[in-house]
Amino acid sequence: MLLIQTDASEPSTDYVIHWLKHLDVCFYRINETCKIDLLDFDIQKPIVLQIHYPELNTSIMLDLSEVSAYWYRRGKLKLNTTPTTFQRTSDDEQNLIYQNIAFYVRSEQEKITDLFNQLFEQKNGVGKFSDNRLINKLYNLRVAHDLGINIPKTTFCKHLRDLKYFVESHGEAILKGIDQNGFTILKNYFFGESTILADASTNFSILPEMGAYTLVQEHIRKTSDLRIFYLDGKIFSTAIFSQNDPQTRIDFRRYNDENPNRIQPFKLPNVEEEKIHKLMQKLDYKTGSIDYIYSNDKRFVFLEINPIGQYDFIDKRTNLFLDREIAQHFKQFGPK
Repeated sequence: MLLIQTDASEPSTDYVIHWLKHLDVCFYRINETCKIDLLDFDIQKPIVLQIHYPELNTSIMLDLSEVSAYWYRRGKLKLNTTPTTFQRTSDDEQNLIYQNIAFYVRSEQEKITDLFNQLFEQKNGVGKFSDNRLINKLYNLRVAHDLGINIPKTTFCKHLRDLKYFVESHGEAILKGIDQNGFTILKNYFFGESTILADASTNFSILPEMGAYTLVQEHIRKTSDLRIFYLDGKIFSTAIFSQNDPQTRIDFRRYNDENPNRIQPFKLPNVEEEKIHKLMQKLDYKTGSIDYIYSNDKRFVFLEINPIGQYDFIDKRTNLFLDREIAQHFKQFGPK
């Protein structure tokens, strides 16, 4: 049986499940909104979990010994417990004690869900919760470089003078988030930075001093972006012709919904595919969405990997049937 961990509103999961049903593959789905209870838990015996689905007002019993395969797509496991909360008082020291108690209780509970994540990851899996939590784009860049893969010149700048010098040395620079591009405030507002281009026309004198480190890379002129989906040794590549649209020229993820970029399947040279295989093996990723660019001087340049990245938008535009590929991958593991 296949166990899927995902979000309640994750279209890619829904599309794969359509194919799992078509291929008659037995599966259970755990959404991030689900709550988990432990029933007569004994660490020396088979583990049985009760999974509550609040949207459906129902629950199921899940025997982990029956799980033969695991797909981590999104989300985080949650126990069916009462959150530790305290009412704030006028005593700051007492509030701090309460906050530390709440943090302690929460961290203790998370060790239980960490156990389940580790047990799931021992199955025939694609994707891991730890991939999502521990991904480091900087480390991935370094590993790619050590394997002989082209990457952009990359540094950190803490002062405007350093950024200005980098731009003067390289002509153009890209500024972007080290990990995330921003964060959500009060569920309604997003605060952060997109990919920013700095060049000779940038007026550094009106910019505030930086203070914190910012990721800076050389801007490499390109003929196209490449979005590559990797699935346990299989490579599916597409070319995204983003260069002719000012909105997507610097970052194709600034989608132009009115006039979308043309996307088409693209066959990487064998030598580049072999490099990708080595990179994914070195990073211990079974799957991921990989971003490259194909430069004007005919180089394949690696940018980043997201082990739980999006692939649906290229799938629907190129008829690669990646949802079917994922479902067929899991069909091989165990009976219905």
